[in-house]
Amino acid sequence: MLPYRSLKLAIECNTESVDTEAVEQEISEKRAEAVRNYLTQQGVPESSTTATGFGKTRPIASNDTPEGRQQNRRVELIVSGEVIGTKIVSP
Repeated sequence: MLPYRSLKLAIECNTESVDTEAVEQEISEKRAEAVRNYLTQQGVPESSTTATGFGKTRPIASNDTPEGRQQNRRVELIVSGEVIGTKIVSP
């Protein structure tokens, strides 16, 4: 990303569904901010990033098994910008 300053990076964090909705939401938000802080420390401009926690609202697997919960505990990075042909406008 460093050579392409016009790129935008959306950091989206998700959790499993073991705790309350409020706890899982807080965990995902803190995780998203931690990733954003790390990337900023590595030279990615903070203004080029957004960090969003979705808690347990977007599972991709069943939370009934350890394997499914592991898949749901994830960080997704979405890269966009004119240099790669996709421009996403933040609200």
